[in-house]
Amino acid sequence: MPLVIVLGIIGIAIFLLVEGGNMAIAPTTQVQKIAKAIAQAEGFYTQGSIPQRAHNPGDIEAGDLGYGTISGKTIYPADAQGWQALYNQVQAMLDNSSANYSPADSIQDVADEYVNGGANTQASIDWANNVADLLGVDVTTPIGQVS
Repeated sequence: MPLVIVLGIIGIAIFLLVEGGNMAIAPTTQVQKIAKAIAQAEGFYTQGSIPQRAHNPGDIEAGDLGYGTISGKTIYPADAQGWQALYNQVQAMLDNSSANYSPADSIQDVADEYVNGGANTQASIDWANNVADLLGVDVTTPIGQVS
């Protein structure tokens, strides 16, 4: 088998394990771990969900980037681009470069903004509980202290 084909097959396998389709990523970094918890809370791993159909694990509303939107959620061309958008958003939360979040914000504070634009509702409480449970922390834990 030519080397190019072997490397291509290996590359596809790595993509599936790291970013891929319906498979969960291995949370090897703080950003990936938080992103995976957000993706779970947003329903990305649920067959047919908007985040899954839009290749948008964070259910991000960044407008139409050339692929359209579904119910206001940005459609990315593939899961890899959706994961990267979520990674970027989480990184901004952690390095204090976000306009909406800071590393000192609790998981509940993040949920209130992420789910409802700052309002504390049952939906944001449920989201915070889901994310905190997946991360093994309390909802009062600052996002920057998740390890």
